[in-house]
Amino acid sequence: MREITIMFTGGGTAGHVIPVLTVAGKIHELKPSSRLVYVIERNNPNEHLVNESQLPIKVHHIFAGKYRRFHNQNLLSRLLSFKNNLLNLRDVLYFAIGFVQSLGLLLRYRPAVLFSKGGYVSAPVSLAAALLRVRFVTHDSDSVPGIANRLSGRYASKNAVGVEGAKYPYGAEKIIFTGVPVSDEYFKLKVKSLESSKKALGLSEDAEVLLIGGSTQGAKIIDDSVEKIVPRLLKKHPKL
Repeated sequence: MREITIMFTGGGTAGHVIPVLTVAGKIHELKPSSRLVYVIERNNPNEHLVNESQLPIKVHHIFAGKYRRFHNQNLLSRLLSFKNNLLNLRDVLYFAIGFVQSLGLLLRYRPAVLFSKGGYVSAPVSLAAALLRVRFVTHDSDSVPGIANRLSGRYASKNAVGVEGAKYPYGAEKIIFTGVPVSDEYFKLKVKSLESSKKALGLSEDAEVLLIGGSTQGAKIIDDSVEKIVPRLLKKHPKL
């Protein structure tokens, strides 16, 4: 029986890499004979997470171009942003090279399906998959997809999404609400561990603990929004 290959792509931040590894780990658990291949950009600072996962996953590096946007800048400011403009021009070439590399990898492995988590590295891989008619699935953790998934999502077989009820720019018939893939290891905290953790933090045993996380561009918005609702949260949950 021919070995089935599942290909993954997605990078830029750990927010892309960790869900990819979670899905890859579940596939390996359910079908250990599957060959797992991960296509990632060169010099990804989070690649160590792949190595530490101990999954039998083959990693390939490609060139990938990142589009630097000009938020809240007028036309003149954009034209005078020489560094960003030069980097964008360079990364157009990187994208083209990455697209050719992706074609080669897809023809070499002929995956049964590609899982695209987003991030700029996924754009050339997903578009190459669309050209070769390789089935692929996109996933968005956020309510607003990034550029890569917006470009390629229309060609995907399915669009998995992390936020129920959000207005994603995909066909309604292709959208599947899955939430965000999270490894099983995050659910193994036992009651005694909770009690000792609260004690170490100087909290009472009956305290309710809420962890709110954010990263990169979303961190400031999340921090500011949470600060505004703290009084309401404490009123509704006095033990928080």
